Amino acid sequence: MSAGDDQYADLAAEYHWLHDPLSLRVGTRTPGVQATIARLADGARVLDAACGIGVDTLSLHRRGFRVTATDASASMVDECRRRLAAEDAPVPVLACRWADLPDRFGPVFDAVLCTGNSLAHAPSAIARREALAAFAEVLLPGGILILDSQDWGVVHAAGSYHDADPLVVTRAGARCRRTFDWRVPEEFGEPVVLEITLFVDGEPHSSHEVVFRPFATDELVEDVEAAGFGAIDVVQIPGDDGYAVTAIRKAKSPGVGDA
Repeated sequence: MSAGDDQYADLAAEYHWLHDPLSLRVGTRTPGVQATIARLADGARVLDAACGIGVDTLSLHRRGFRVTATDASASMVDECRRRLAAEDAPVPVLACRWADLPDRFGPVFDAVLCTGNSLAHAPSAIARREALAAFAEVLLPGGILILDSQDWGVVHAAGSYHDADPLVVTRAGARCRRTFDWRVPEEFGEPVVLEITLFVDGEPHSSHEVVFRPFATDELVEDVEAAGFGAIDVVQIPGDDGYAVTAIRKAKSPGVGDA
């Protein structure tokens, strides 16, 4: 997330239902993300810049990386801290907007991770570009940016629809089924609303709305390059309507000066 209201204030405590047991344990399984993480040196310093409830944060910590976690949602930060404490994982977790990252950190990270389709929470194209520039500022030269996204062109072409996930997630003796209602406007680029409804043990449990600001893949690549990155790679997720983007922080970024 970035600026604006905390969309996850009520959803944070229930966000674990959106992860099957394997992803809750091992974190992001997007091929492009996994391949890039595998390139990092042992003990690399990694910023999870959209940590959510800490799924990727914990996975990175278990791999031996030196992780710092941030999120704009205070509710997600609280939930992330709770989960990390339960696993005895001493990872610093901060509530911080993307644009404010350079005020908190210098160029100290070997990698910045922004997964879970999080960049689409930037409230405008300007805010998205500011976020990417901030990621560049906190990366060391040669550092890696790793993000993933829905292919919003595919989402727009599909239009509004109802998706009842057949997977039933069982946790602590309770069984949860999820439905996802996408409300897609006619004009591409206008906000897309996702309504997530949880049914626990066969009964309606809760409903949550999440807003995304779509962007074209080519537009994102241009924004990443303009923020001071090179060697940009786009990896489609097999059998999915999403993709991963990886890029290398150049030695010099616009407005930053010599690194």
